[in-house]
Amino acid sequence: MRSEKYLAGVTPLVAIVGRPNVGKSTLFNRLMGRRKAIVHDTPGVTRDRHYGESEINSIQVRLVDTGGFQPGETEGMLPLMREQAQIAIDEADLILFVCNGRDGATVADEEIADVLRRTDKPVFCVANKCDSDLIDAEAMSLYSLGFPLVLPIAAAHNRGMLDLLDAVASELVERGATPGTAAEESRAVLDESEFSFDEPGEEKPVRGGVVDRIRVAFVGRPNVGKSTLVNQLLGQTRVITADMPGTTRDAIDIDFDWEGSKFTLVDTAGLRRKRSVHQAIEAYSVSQAVRAMERCHVVVLVLDATQPIADQDAKIAALALDRGRACVIAINKWDAIEKDGKTVKLFEQTLREELPFMAHVPCVTISAKTGQRVDKLWATVQRVFENFNRKIGTGELNRWLAKLQVEHQPPTHRGRGLRIYYGAQLSLRPPQLVFLVNSLAAISPAYERFLIAQLRATWELEGAPVRLRLRKKSSKKKVGQKFQSERGAIREAPGEALDDAFDGRELAPHELEGEEEWRNPEAPHGFADDDDFE
Repeated sequence: MRSEKYLAGVTPLVAIVGRPNVGKSTLFNRLMGRRKAIVHDTPGVTRDRHYGESEINSIQVRLVDTGGFQPGETEGMLPLMREQAQIAIDEADLILFVCNGRDGATVADEEIADVLRRTDKPVFCVANKCDSDLIDAEAMSLYSLGFPLVLPIAAAHNRGMLDLLDAVASELVERGATPGTAAEESRAVLDESEFSFDEPGEEKPVRGGVVDRIRVAFVGRPNVGKSTLVNQLLGQTRVITADMPGTTRDAIDIDFDWEGSKFTLVDTAGLRRKRSVHQAIEAYSVSQAVRAMERCHVVVLVLDATQPIADQDAKIAALALDRGRACVIAINKWDAIEKDGKTVKLFEQTLREELPFMAHVPCVTISAKTGQRVDKLWATVQRVFENFNRKIGTGELNRWLAKLQVEHQPPTHRGRGLRIYYGAQLSLRPPQLVFLVNSLAAISPAYERFLIAQLRATWELEGAPVRLRLRKKSSKKKVGQKFQSERGAIREAPGEALDDAFDGRELAPHELEGEEEWRNPEAPHGFADDDDFE
């Protein structure tokens, strides 16, 4: 038996368990203050453990949502979901056992209660879906399960939640958890006016500042081995894997440390064509996968070596590139194909032909099942992130531009030669540069691709998209004078001074004088469209 004060100085973990379709994910979302887990009337929507951080009456806690727990089932996904729920129970410091207050104690509830009584953890029986006093009274029959406290709530309607928070906080404090000073803030999640189950609240991608954890999203078609790859990296069965497509539904965030660097891995649902998505659950899973790409730093596109490259692979790759994410291609199931000395070269040639806009992206052949070359994949991910975060000094860039224009004759338009007067890097993640020119019409997409290719040849930018912002020099300004903006004066200056002025942010269009064109010559045309997925 653990000491009563064992929670002193640690963040408590609160596990939410129960049979399928009793409202565990709705309660998890309510405590999180945003729709992080998928909620649907269909039983068995949640499958993997889903973690999040929140506050309960000013006590910082970690929450874990689990799939439906059914002790007696031995077929299909249910045994795998039960294993994940059991891990959460073993890890937890306090358990919220969610039942349906309308149904009373069912046989499945009694079996789960028998499992929970064997632990040395405090267990609160939460009677969900109690939206009236009459149902509250009926829910008292759940005391037959043998737990000292039954709390009637309606998580979807915010009913009874304050009593639940007070009970949980009191138990955690009794066991040594230390409250902070933000009690009122911790209850803000219960204000209906500030909380919505309709729109998911996701983190926004950060363009500037220091990155504490590198976010890496694994994307691809269904059943290509994304979850198996995540488990192989972690060295444990953290997410459920099965041969059937569509096993993963939620976008699962998992913290991971590798050789001194900190990462957050994001396992996502397989992305199918829009016309193949028929259920609301899958549609929301796909939406979460697309958002996972938007808030990550590096996208690992997982392909199946046993299958030809499909149009859907191209659409997913184009979506990642369009979102400005760094990319690595992982060719999985390499152990499952017959090979000779030319196999790798032929596959890479096919890949470049099918995905020409991903020519700057490195490819690694792996086997997620055996772990073959997974270490190499992760070293590549780390290198690509460094490229994604690359700073190019302003002085260095302008010397390069002057030399380039001497060595390679710029194009002309109507007899007038192109001149690039000035260049600067505006932001990181992805690298975004602005070039001040005398004529926008003289710069064709082909010449832009040439400029980017030369940038890649000079600076290590493998795997990172490069964005170009072109501005025609205003006739009212002379090169070398200040560029005025509402946010201050930007000069021709060494790289560090310019970086301090921009502070890693993206400039507004008015911040450099003159006519502008905002181009992305690397983006594929006719591919990247959210409507293909959502």
